[in-house]
Amino acid sequence: DVLQILKERNSFDAVQIISSLIEKKTDLFFDYSMKKLVSYISEKKAYPEADFICGKVYQFEGEYEMAMQFYDAAVQNADFLDIPAEKYEILYQMAYLAQQKNDNAEYEKYLLMILADDSLYYKNTVFCNAVMRTISSPAEKEPLKKFFSLYRVDSSNYLRAYNLISKYYLEYGETQKAVTAMALSVLSAFSKIYNVVHIREPYGNYSDFEELFIKMQEWEDITQWLQNNAVWETFISFAELTENLGYRTFSEQLLIAVYNSCPEKYWKQKIELHFHNRPLNNFRVSDN
Repeated sequence: DVLQILKERNSFDAVQIISSLIEKKTDLFFDYSMKKLVSYISEKKAYPEADFICGKVYQFEGEYEMAMQFYDAAVQNADFLDIPAEKYEILYQMAYLAQQKNDNAEYEKYLLMILADDSLYYKNTVFCNAVMRTISSPAEKEPLKKFFSLYRVDSSNYLRAYNLISKYYLEYGETQKAVTAMALSVLSAFSKIYNVVHIREPYGNYSDFEELFIKMQEWEDITQWLQNNAVWETFISFAELTENLGYRTFSEQLLIAVYNSCPEKYWKQKIELHFHNRPLNNFRVSDN
């Protein structure tokens, strides 16, 4: 049942439009066929929300080419979306389908189409270069503290794209592109958590990584968001990548901070394994 799938995936706008049409026209009008309902929508005056819904239906049916046609139409008319940010969700779906077809060029293209709007961070060469200088400077004694004190990335629309494009570039050996995108991902996750905690504790000062990530464990919704978005995994991957690039001071400081603040035993053990030939004097080893 397509409607049930849409509900399970929280596609409430699509459910509302489809349910409204069925209520007005009845199931019999569409001959109890979701494809006929989609055809009815597509014959009407084109609007991107309808194209997006049609694309989702065809995607659930496994008809990826048809889905891509509707998604593409939705993107072409994205200026008319009631919720402009929905364009990014359409592009994420297009990237997903390209990945399913093992079309690397298209996969990268759709992710870059998302990031093309990120003029404040991803497209901001001055900002990205400053971030990388902080991470890589051999003269910097506390690069991690400076990293999280100086920079914020408030870009919830692009967090998934940072993660996906960094993994893509890492897989194909483009490490400099990967580390820049991953740095933005880490900063974006940190900034989001910092902002939420600051709203809930407006008089608290939790700019320090460990303090913030220990404090945020008081709220289940924040810890769940970290799990859903693989934030701990991203932090550790970023530390490993920066170490491979020779930025050892930053890498070690990040791993120690994650170890001291992460509540999940799995990630603590992974960090211990990473340091298995090194002393653990900087860790506050817990009994958990």
